[in-house]
Amino acid sequence: MLLMGFGLGSFIIGKVYQAYTPAGIGGWRTSFLVLGVILFVVLAVGGFFFVRPPAGYLPRGAANAKDDKADAALVAGERPNLTPVEMVRKPSFWLFFAWAILLSAAGLAVIAQGTGVVGQVGAGTVDAGTTATIVGLISIFNGIGRVIFGGLFDRVGQRITMLIVDAAFFVSVLIVIAAIMLSSLPVLVAGFICRGLSYGGITPTNSAFANAFYGPKHYPVNYSIVNLNLIFASFGGTLSGMLFDASGSYLSTFVALLVAIAVGTVCTVLIKK
Repeated sequence: MLLMGFGLGSFIIGKVYQAYTPAGIGGWRTSFLVLGVILFVVLAVGGFFFVRPPAGYLPRGAANAKDDKADAALVAGERPNLTPVEMVRKPSFWLFFAWAILLSAAGLAVIAQGTGVVGQVGAGTVDAGTTATIVGLISIFNGIGRVIFGGLFDRVGQRITMLIVDAAFFVSVLIVIAAIMLSSLPVLVAGFICRGLSYGGITPTNSAFANAFYGPKHYPVNYSIVNLNLIFASFGGTLSGMLFDASGSYLSTFVALLVAIAVGTVCTVLIKK
C-alpha cells in the first residue's frame, strides 16, 4: 500500500510537467529545477514525522498469532536465515534474479516507448496532454497492482503469484500488439492498464520473496541485492529503442517482450524453495 505512492506520484508529476513545461528547447531545465526544490522540501519536512516506535510496540488490536508462529519457526530452525553470501550461492536466487530482470525490463521498455506507441496508434490525432494521461495509466495501475499482488503473495504463495504476474504480462503485450495492428486507442488503453497491473506485481514479489526464501535477519541487505536487478533491467528501454530504430515499428519491441516473458516463466517454474 505504501508503494502505491510511487505510481500516483509518477502520474501527478507527469501531468504537472506536461502542463507547465514550455515547448521550447531547454524548457525542461526549469521544470526539473523546480521539481527538485519541491522534492527536497517535502523530504526534509516529512522526515521529521518518522519516529521509531518504542521497543515492544504493537498497533492497537493487532493479532500477533501469525508473527508468534513465524518467530517460533525461525528459532526452531524451520525457517531459513541466510547471509547475503549464502543467498547468492542458491540457484533459486539466480533464477528469481533473472525473472526480475526480464519482467522489469519488459515493464520499463513499455514505459520508455509509451509516448511513441500512443503516437503511432493515434496517428497524430492525440494531443500531448491526452498522451501523458494515457501513458500515466501505467503508473496508476502499477500502484494498484502492487497492492493486489502483495495480497496474492500473502494468500497463495510465491509460485502461483509469480505465474499470475507472468500471465498478466503476456496478456498485456498481446493486447498492445492488437492495438498497434488495429490502430485502436481504446484497445491500447486496455493494454496499458493491464501492463501497469502486471508490472506492479514485481516489486512486492521481490520484497516477499527475499524474506520468505532467505529469512528476516539479513533481509535489509538481501533485499537490496535482489533489487540490483534494476541495474540490468534499466537497459530494457534502450534495447526497445534500438529495435524500433532497426524496424521502424514498435511491433518488434513487443514481440521481443513476449520472448522475455516466456523465458521468465520458465525461471518461475524452475524455482525451488
